[in-house]
Amino acid sequence: MFIKKSILTALALCVAASEVPAVTFTNYASSDVLIGFRKSGGLNDLVVNAGPISNLTNAPAYQRIAITNYTGSQLLIGAGGVLSTNSTVWSAMAFFGNNPASAPSVASRGTLFLTRARSSTALLDMTQPWEPQTKILQFNAVSWIKTLAPGALVMLSPTPYNTNSTPTAVIEPDANGTYTDGNSYAGVMGVDFNFNGESVAYPENTTTNNFVTAGKVSRSDFWRIPPSDSGIAPEFLGVFDFNTNGSMTFIADAYPPTVATVTASSITSTSAKLNCTVNPNGESASYYLQYGLTDSYGSSTVTNLVGTTNGAFGVTVTGLTPGTTYNYRAVGYNQYGLTNAVNFTFTTTGGGAVTTPVITAFYRSNNISFVSFTTGNSGTYTLRSTNNVGLSTARTNWPAISSVSGNGLTNTLQDTSPATDEFYTITAQ
Repeated sequence: MFIKKSILTALALCVAASEVPAVTFTNYASSDVLIGFRKSGGLNDLVVNAGPISNLTNAPAYQRIAITNYTGSQLLIGAGGVLSTNSTVWSAMAFFGNNPASAPSVASRGTLFLTRARSSTALLDMTQPWEPQTKILQFNAVSWIKTLAPGALVMLSPTPYNTNSTPTAVIEPDANGTYTDGNSYAGVMGVDFNFNGESVAYPENTTTNNFVTAGKVSRSDFWRIPPSDSGIAPEFLGVFDFNTNGSMTFIADAYPPTVATVTASSITSTSAKLNCTVNPNGESASYYLQYGLTDSYGSSTVTNLVGTTNGAFGVTVTGLTPGTTYNYRAVGYNQYGLTNAVNFTFTTTGGGAVTTPVITAFYRSNNISFVSFTTGNSGTYTLRSTNNVGLSTARTNWPAISSVSGNGLTNTLQDTSPATDEFYTITAQ
């Protein structure tokens, strides 16, 4: 009796395992966005169908779209887990195929949509798009993406992968399993996928080995890359943010601020106001200005927060050298990146030998005396005055009224004293 019962139990278990269905994407269509996760150095992976690319391309600027097509428990099994997302590799991709029904126009067929990783620990410039190739060459990459869906299939066993997969998020136990169709994400991305013939052109981003405790997102730009023979330029679509809790968000058109350097003003021999314009592009932004004797700069102004205000701004710098040409540029940033504006130059007044001033005109009007005189390109020129008593003293000791920095021009200074028996001189040093 004991033997028969054991046999029956074994048969029942065998039937239960064989009836576990394989799971695949039931509603996948060409141009759907696929997001893949795999553990660095591992074989298990999670492939997510995030829906039509149009959901992302048609989103208003700065709209945040939560990727809800997978869960943290699936990521725990497939790629390392919501509590252990350290050293996890991920990417997002889509394509317009050669089937006329899968692309909006003939020109856009063969278009790729690929992520390009930013640093998760530093604020960097926006990435550049992958260099487009001809339609024929881009179809090489398309062909590999095609194998990930609908071929993202789990094996009939072991059951943890089957029972935790869904029609929008399929967990694959390894890269070399027996699949009904296609290839696993880990197998394609870890070995075969190659865009532009460059080993560096993988769309994946790898989280740091302390990603969870570091508390910073893993961020990748998302680019539309039409074929080079389509006549259409690559387009930035937004940013994917992978968070330490395993969740992911797409932020449409998440640009760094637009910043322009503007001509310096209020230039003296030792100071100048460095100006710029900032357009935060909808996200709170800050700016500062770099300056120095070359376009390597070396000095920076304080950082100013402008929030979402679009306008003109400036910072006054001091301690400059007279008669010297300086380079400067504006820098703006928000949480999505940093923008360096173009380089401008300005030259401080002064510099060179101090020249002897020459009084060119004198007149008095409404009890105000006006004295005009020449200056050189450096030094300080001072209007001084005295009465009959002080004529015997050195002119450099006469009381100073006002001064101007040398600028190579004829300048006019004035004396508002009501006295009518004054004598005037200009001293330079």
